[in-house]
Amino acid sequence: MIAVGVRADGKREVLGMSVELSENEVHWRNFFKSLTSRGPPWS
Repeated sequence: MIAVGVRADGKREVLGMSVELSENEVHWRNFFKSLTSRGPPWS
């Protein structure tokens, strides 16, 4: 799965990527935790 953000100037930026063999809730949760623990790329 890939998380993509859109900057104020309209350009897209990949925020994170994960390759899992399953779409279980635990994989989604870990993916979102990894994104939030890093914070936004502009901070």
